[in-house]
Amino acid sequence: MTQFKDLELLYNQFSNLTDEISSMIELEEFELISNKVNYKERLMTRIANAKKTTKLTEEEQEKTLLMEKTLREKEHANIEALEKMQAAVGLELRKSRNKLKVNHAYETTSREKQGVFIDIEE
Repeated sequence: MTQFKDLELLYNQFSNLTDEISSMIELEEFELISNKVNYKERLMTRIANAKKTTKLTEEEQEKTLLMEKTLREKEHANIEALEKMQAAVGLELRKSRNKLKVNHAYETTSREKQGVFIDIEE
C-alpha cells in the first residue's frame, strides 16, 4: 500500500468515527462518547504524523484537502449538536431552580418545626 493510501485509510477511519460519535450524540450515550474521543485523539496524532512523512502529488493533496474539509464539516455539526443540547439542559436547569425557589418560598412549615412562645409543660 502506498503512503497516500495509508493516509486515506486513516482519514476514512476518522470519518467513520466522527459519524459514530454523531449517532451517539443523538442517542445521548455520553459515556461511550468519551471513550471514542480518546481514540479519536490518538487517530488525529497518527494522521498528523502520516501527513508529515507522506510526499503527496498535487492530485493527492487536493484529495487530502477535500477529505479534511469534509471532516471539519462533520466535526462542526457534532459541536453544534452538543451546544444545542447544552443550551436545552441549561434552560431546564434554570426552570427547575425557579420552581424550587417558588416551592420553597410558599412551603408550609409543620407545627413541629415552629417555635414555641410559651412552655406549658412542667
